[in-house]
Amino acid sequence: MSGLSQGLLVGIVAGLLATGTRPAAKQGTLPDGFMLYFCAPGVDPGEPGDDQGPPREVRRRFTELTGCNVGEFAIVWGDTERENPGDGPSRYDFSRVRPPKHVLRQEHLICHLHFFGNRWAGKFRFTDVSRYNELLERWAEAACRFAREKFGVSLFETGGNERDLVDPKLYKPHYPEAACWTYSRTRTPCGW
Repeated sequence: MSGLSQGLLVGIVAGLLATGTRPAAKQGTLPDGFMLYFCAPGVDPGEPGDDQGPPREVRRRFTELTGCNVGEFAIVWGDTERENPGDGPSRYDFSRVRPPKHVLRQEHLICHLHFFGNRWAGKFRFTDVSRYNELLERWAEAACRFAREKFGVSLFETGGNERDLVDPKLYKPHYPEAACWTYSRTRTPCGW
């Protein structure tokens, strides 16, 4: 290699290192029929939640580089049905459900049905269980129909820690720190 070629190569490498730009990495490939999902905590550092993970952009880049072919997004009950329907029909507003474009480009999509944190329904979640379940069922059916028709989703999931599924009175004696969680995706000042 001539001195000029070596100098040019060193200059290009130094320039790439100085700007933080790296050559594009090759994306991984998957066998046919294989679904690979990067299941990382979905909360950026500094956001409320107990599943802190790497920043969203790092998770996205990891997904791109590994060849993951499954994307996910959430539909949140409290965001899509803001008021108690009372005895009338439920009114849903799914217009703000907008998965990122890079998620929609994935071969497979999972829609997470997030039913925790609904302020009005949480008021009677454990006191009028049959009404809560009826409204939750109606919302889940509508959310699934929306995700299927709008985005072609056929895989759905729900989540929650075990203690989120029972009345707080039952677990507070065993999990005193749980008193800090307000079911509104925010933390109280107790510090965890």
